Amino acid sequence: MFDQSQLVNTWRATTFQCINESFANPSATAQAHTKSIAALMMENVNQAIARITSVLSHALRISGNPPPASLDEEIRQIALQSLDLAMQFGLHAARLELIKPSRGDEIRIGSSVHDCEDGDCDKGARHVVDLVTLPGLQIIGDGRSETTFKRVLIPCEIYPRQ
Repeated sequence: MFDQSQLVNTWRATTFQCINESFANPSATAQAHTKSIAALMMENVNQAIARITSVLSHALRISGNPPPASLDEEIRQIALQSLDLAMQFGLHAARLELIKPSRGDEIRIGSSVHDCEDGDCDKGARHVVDLVTLPGLQIIGDGRSETTFKRVLIPCEIYPRQ
């Protein structure tokens, strides 16, 4: 939804950069706002931890297994890492995009699309997609202001029509 609007992406990135900056270098005037933002973020994390713990504990009770002693700490670590990851994604203007051609699309074998059997050995060859065996993943933008840069993280793999 947001990836289509340059204005929305700019404001999103700016907002997260301001939040991150206020955590890194809190001034006297920003400390009150930082504390309220931090309190809301931790409240959200704690609610997520409680919901995840509840679901897992219920599932374990149904299966007849006791919850491991380390369950609460492991869930807390996952939630805090998720918070960190969310902040990192929110800070950057770059976005991730799936590479997934449709059946019948004509593609060119290269850095973004590979043959599932031969990889990119047949680089430059055109094929018609019969089946996508692995969707690809690419990053669009450099994380700053440039939004046309594309870098393939995971190439898409297809099975070509014979």
